[in-house]
Amino acid sequence: MTIRAEERFAAPAATFEPVHPLGRLLNHPGIDVEVRPYYFDAEIFDAYERQSGITDWDFPGLQACVRDGDRVLDVGCGPGRATLDIARNTTAREIVGVDTSMRALAKFRDELQHAPELADRMSVIHGDIFDLDLPLGAGYNCILLADCTVNFVAEPHDLVRLLRRLAALLSSGGRIALAVFDDGVTDQLAAVINGVTTTPFTDEQGDTHVLWWAMSLDTERELLHRSVFVQLPSDGPKVKGLMSDMYDKLWTPSAIKPLLDEAGLTISNRHQAAVENGAASGITTTVLEIERAT
Repeated sequence: MTIRAEERFAAPAATFEPVHPLGRLLNHPGIDVEVRPYYFDAEIFDAYERQSGITDWDFPGLQACVRDGDRVLDVGCGPGRATLDIARNTTAREIVGVDTSMRALAKFRDELQHAPELADRMSVIHGDIFDLDLPLGAGYNCILLADCTVNFVAEPHDLVRLLRRLAALLSSGGRIALAVFDDGVTDQLAAVINGVTTTPFTDEQGDTHVLWWAMSLDTERELLHRSVFVQLPSDGPKVKGLMSDMYDKLWTPSAIKPLLDEAGLTISNRHQAAVENGAASGITTTVLEIERAT
């Protein structure tokens, strides 16, 4: 087994325990598993995304939060999924994306090279929003936390700290667009919890791969544990594969409400939708439009 050090979500090899039954693959003598802390940083998943389609359930709600001439900051922008959509479908005058993954930002910059008509309104920054040296009071009219980005913030006090940080970056009358699962998500996920789902996909060379998902839920802490494995081409007797292991805090509007109160923020609007693809297909979601409390 090879542990690859990446920039984020890294877990020590000694504590890496994938969701059952995928854990059986790690120490099998006939399987060579490479472990990545975040699976979308691996190239094989680019082919998976191209076939499955990008997740766009939050696009209408995010667009509804952006006004004419806004300065927009996308926190955890990744390869520009929502950031590029905002550039294409709103009249925001400036859009800034920030993320910790160098590979995701490289993909974002590549997309911008193929869309020069958008590039003059957009910029990309590498960094962690908790420590990023953005000037307070920079005057962003809308700050995006898209596609359940906040689920990577497991502790309530850290989420309050993030919300306060973002509130300090808002202009007068500015708003935060926060995309999360809706209340009741635990019951909705019951069909994929404690089981394995499979998704076949084909890469650019025409080779077919199968992606295995396994999930479990810590109901006390509302933590979703996800493991994923995909088999890779092999030129030897061993099966080769890539595996990742992640935890997501299942933040919902009801869970976030007291933290918003603590951060001096309030929900001014809700834009509901549902996931239409991937392992979470059918799960109800919402984009919360958040402003400073008066």
